[in-house]
Amino acid sequence: MKPKLNHLIHRPNPMARFAVVLVTGLVLLATSSCGKQDSWSPFGRKESAGEAAFNKLESRFEDLKAQLTGSKTSDDRAAFWQATTALFIVLSGFALVGGAALGSRARRDSDRLRESMTSAGADSASANLNPEEPTA
Repeated sequence: MKPKLNHLIHRPNPMARFAVVLVTGLVLLATSSCGKQDSWSPFGRKESAGEAAFNKLESRFEDLKAQLTGSKTSDDRAAFWQATTALFIVLSGFALVGGAALGSRARRDSDRLRESMTSAGADSASANLNPEEPTA
């Protein structure tokens, strides 16, 4: 005789489950930042204002150096990728519209072919029903 497993399986109380979810949500809400770069991060190192200014100055110096030497800056690369993305979006729009048009045309051609096949089949069937007319 097999034991019934229904009474052996522990089913948590819905209120206990709600409490665990609520506590987990509050912990996650309390430890997350709101997108500020100077907010407290429990796992990272907070960058001081001096270090942030130094990093900003260093990136500006690199951009100025790139301008003087003729190489592309990060702004130029970003503009290139934005233009490339816009081009691909436009091309995908044309592909969608063209594909829909081709599908519509194929459906119409298929309907016309089906109609011509059935009308040709009906003509040949009616020709076979009249034995006095010779078939071609």
